[in-house]
Amino acid sequence: TLSLHDALPILVDAIVGIYNFLTPLRKGLLLTFFGFAGKCKHQPTCSQYFLLQVQQYGWRGFFSGLKRLLSCY
Repeated sequence: TLSLHDALPILVDAIVGIYNFLTPLRKGLLLTFFGFAGKCKHQPTCSQYFLLQVQQYGWRGFFSGLKRLLSCY
């Protein structure tokens, strides 16, 4: 069986992979329909922030990083 602690890295990789896959699609849609591609105003980027939060705080960082990923344009 997979413990909750062991599942965290797998879940993080999956979420960041999906986010990185969808980012170019989202930017293409913004460019096509609204005339701009959007540029990340955050430093570190949302996906980098998510990874840093998880590495530093574990599950607590997972939820704060996920909140930022979901609010990122």
